[in-house]
Amino acid sequence: MRYWMILVLVMVTASLTAEKATTDSVLHFIKDFPIEQQIDQLNRISYQSDIPDTLRIQLSTLALIKAEAIGDMVGQKLALNTQIVALLQEGRREEARAAYQQLRQLLEQEKHETEKQISSQIFFRNIFMLGFVLILNMAFWAYKRYVMKKKDTDSLAKVNDEYRERAKELERTNLNIERAKKQLEGLARTDPLTRLLNRRGMEERIHYEIQRFKRYSKPFAVIISDIDDFKKVNDTYGHNCGDYVLTCVSELISDVIRKIDIACRWGGEEFLLLLPETDLEGGGILAEKLKDLISITPYQFEGIDIQFSMTFGVSVFDGGKNIDVVIQEADEALYYGKEHGKDQVVLHGRYGHTQVQSTDPITIPDLT
Repeated sequence: MRYWMILVLVMVTASLTAEKATTDSVLHFIKDFPIEQQIDQLNRISYQSDIPDTLRIQLSTLALIKAEAIGDMVGQKLALNTQIVALLQEGRREEARAAYQQLRQLLEQEKHETEKQISSQIFFRNIFMLGFVLILNMAFWAYKRYVMKKKDTDSLAKVNDEYRERAKELERTNLNIERAKKQLEGLARTDPLTRLLNRRGMEERIHYEIQRFKRYSKPFAVIISDIDDFKKVNDTYGHNCGDYVLTCVSELISDVIRKIDIACRWGGEEFLLLLPETDLEGGGILAEKLKDLISITPYQFEGIDIQFSMTFGVSVFDGGKNIDVVIQEADEALYYGKEHGKDQVVLHGRYGHTQVQSTDPITIPDLT
């Protein structure tokens, strides 16, 4: 009996020695590995079926210690699983139960950390989605604002275009109004039958010549002419023929006078001519030329030959007399010629009459 006990003791001692030697050899083998690889190697070796359970428990315990040291839950779980199996095989149930409780705690911890990670991921994901939605919302409102601004810009450009078009139209209207105004002013100063200036238009030009005289001291001649026996023409041939005669006279006068000279229909069959920078003799020369042309020019109205003449009275404005007096003097010279044979030119002061002041002066408007 004693020998059997000694034999068992020797075998156990040998077994323990062999296991210790195996453990040492494993540790020596993995000592140069990183700790993660050491844990992995220990778990691999402990899972091998050809090693004793005691060695398996030692290796798994060693793997568990190393895994706990670095917080490697996967390594801890593998080591605990191996340890539980080995302890159960050896009948060490209490130790297996304690290892199992440790494994459960580890799994609960892992579950808690996993839930915490998931919660954190969900939180950050929600933050990200909220930020993303906010960015999308901001982008949407920015785009909407851009579209509205562009629409406003387009509307403003359209309004500006319409305004410019209306401004151009208004400008055209104003130009047309100005043209019409000038035409009306021209019509107001023009005799509609002869197309010469009327009395109003001539009065304005006379005023202008007076201002030129005040500046340059240059005289101007005034001629008043009248168609001889014009009433007889109207009575014999009709008023249409009388209008024809007036038109012919106005055309002839316009063709003969200079560009700077001014002619007007002074009233009825009377015409008044204003000759700038012309003295009394110069006015007489032009009047003689007109008288001769009218006398020798043949006129025909509706197949009827018409012959007529004109009488002219000439005066001059030289600053010594009022323009009303000068016109009155030309009118007196005209009527002197009418009373002494007609068809002639009479210069004021050359027929023996004294100067007479005007009893019915005309009014010259002040246009300055």
